[in-house]
Amino acid sequence: EARIDKKGRLIHSGMHYNFGQFLDRFYLSRVGVRVLIGQHIMLHHPQEGFIGIIQKECQPAQVCMHAVEDARRICEMSYGIAPEVELEGATDMALPYIPEHLHYIF
Repeated sequence: EARIDKKGRLIHSGMHYNFGQFLDRFYLSRVGVRVLIGQHIMLHHPQEGFIGIIQKECQPAQVCMHAVEDARRICEMSYGIAPEVELEGATDMALPYIPEHLHYIF
């Protein structure tokens, strides 16, 4: 059963929808499709040290520093100043991973 409330919004009594859950599924699906497409394309254009889009010896600290440099440039262009960032922990670690995803995470 549908009705219109005092503010003119359509209300449906049987509709209990979690929009956050919808967005989670949507973005997870989008990331999955991008990984599949990227992997397919890059398997046909091989690069040294990579299997498709997966870097065999990805160094998270190095990817993080690239992300820091990108953020620093944006901050300096927008605000004229950028904070100092210091990496701590296992900065020499390497693992097979997708560097582009790490860059977005950092």
